[in-house]
Amino acid sequence: MLRAAEEAGFDAILTADQSIRYQQNLTRSRVAFIVLSDNDERRVRDGIDAVRSAISAIAPGMVIWVALPE
Repeated sequence: MLRAAEEAGFDAILTADQSIRYQQNLTRSRVAFIVLSDNDERRVRDGIDAVRSAISAIAPGMVIWVALPE
């Protein structure tokens, strides 16, 4: 997945997969990851400002964890 995203020119991947750090070698990635604490639509909607902030702050290879509101 990571190599395909890099080859396709993706800058970032938004995911709720908490174990992504164990599934992919992120240390040399050109793609940034934004990892959400949950994938519940209501919680994502309520936390959209935090998601937008994470998107604004990303750089290649970064992993940003976004804790969504309860």
